[in-house]
Amino acid sequence: MIDQNFFAQQTHKSAMTLSKPQLEQLLEKEKKQLFDKYWSPIANVPWKTIEHRKYHRTLPNAVLDIGMMKTEIAAKLGYFASYVFLNHFIGTQDWKGPYCNIDKVIAYLYHLISGKSYQKMNKYIPTSTFRDFAHELIDKNYDALTIWIDNMLSNNFSTLNICMLSAKLYNPIDMASITMYMDGYDSRVNYNSVYDVDYKYMFSFKLKASEYRNQCIQDVNLFWLYISMAQGCETGNDGTMFVECQPDQKMATIDILQMDGGYTLFVDKLFENPNCSLHMSAKNFVTPIRKIAEVDFELGETQYNQKFGAKRSAIETGFATILNTYTKFSKHKVYQARSGQA
Repeated sequence: MIDQNFFAQQTHKSAMTLSKPQLEQLLEKEKKQLFDKYWSPIANVPWKTIEHRKYHRTLPNAVLDIGMMKTEIAAKLGYFASYVFLNHFIGTQDWKGPYCNIDKVIAYLYHLISGKSYQKMNKYIPTSTFRDFAHELIDKNYDALTIWIDNMLSNNFSTLNICMLSAKLYNPIDMASITMYMDGYDSRVNYNSVYDVDYKYMFSFKLKASEYRNQCIQDVNLFWLYISMAQGCETGNDGTMFVECQPDQKMATIDILQMDGGYTLFVDKLFENPNCSLHMSAKNFVTPIRKIAEVDFELGETQYNQKFGAKRSAIETGFATILNTYTKFSKHKVYQARSGQA
């Protein structure tokens, strides 16, 4: 972290005197270095051959309409993202069920982007087989999948230099140092009395319903860097979750995190934590200008808050992209979480 901060600071100093074309050229150089280091080794790996745990006399069954599923997945996720997940993570072991490994995972990805329940997936693959496979993929491999995703988010999409250069190129002049955004996101789940859930701790005053809340951090290029564990909205308000998720541990010295006004009172509490990063200060966190009672904003303050709100809305675009891509997680649907169902 120290070396990375040092080189980013040197780039930051030199970028102050560079023209826009020079900044763009430097940004492309940084992107190429990132691709060569993390993506090129993945892209050049051939399809993996799996050593099967069991050998069947009969050929694997066929997932029905697999061609349609591939078309839908390619349209929403793209070819390269699908390839990376299927080959880089899924291709590491033999998965449960009398179907081709790739076909089973394609069916699960289709389940996520289409929003079809396990029961409706029975049209393509028996519900019992699909549930057993999903349980093995998501539940039994939760830790491995989480580590893989965290490593990809931390390393493969963004660097300090890329964020800093992008902020100077694309942010408004008075926000040219903001490299990260943070906000909370509420989602609904109906547990159908299967689990012991106290709904009064989940009530969201914003949406007037029982909700869960996650805290999310994006970089200036809208790549997700962090998503917290979910909490009920009643107890998991933005401020307390902000302190608990320790955003300072995910930031570098030159990072500036943009948040809405609801977090303002909790920045000082963050630094009361004995584990708080020593290289951070309140200057690494920015919020809108707060209005003083019975005192009107000056024109410059009003314009600043308008630009602040417009830039911060980028994280809302990120939420919308996820919901449009993965229909299963759409706010417009409330899913019943039954025992053993993802």
